[in-house]
Amino acid sequence: MNPQELIPIGIGALLGLMLLYKAVVITKQKEANLIERLGKFKSIRRAGFSLIIPFIDKVAYKQDLRINELTVDIETITKDKVSVHISVAVQYYIKDSPESIRNSAYELSNFRQQIRSYVFDEIRAEVPRKELDEVFENKEDIERAVKTGLSGAIEQYGFIIQNALVV
Repeated sequence: MNPQELIPIGIGALLGLMLLYKAVVITKQKEANLIERLGKFKSIRRAGFSLIIPFIDKVAYKQDLRINELTVDIETITKDKVSVHISVAVQYYIKDSPESIRNSAYELSNFRQQIRSYVFDEIRAEVPRKELDEVFENKEDIERAVKTGLSGAIEQYGFIIQNALVV
């Protein structure tokens, strides 16, 4: 065989490797990959090895199923007109069901910003009703109010609020 004949074989082998590389999807533990076919939701791939059709299917979203934390800093005024700075650590995760995983990816455009908005709303509704001493003494009431309000608003999108800790 002369070198001229090896060129098409080399190009074919290279294209075959590229197709194989694009077809393989490896999903890590406690993650879910959402697959779209030509822009439409197709399936959810769990931990392990799977194949897709290259250039037609793609991994559209990688959803982390572990517990995540978002810290929200809020400045508000108490009943006795004292300015307080409150930091709330919201611990959340995505419920491990196909419907919840899909909703978490497609229903909310910016989940972290929407959690911030809900936390701001709950804190600004709760703290101005209390005096400064009450805010520190009843920290658990504020945590409960944030968790309850946030859970009610977010659970329909597949997110579960584990804790809302006022620091």
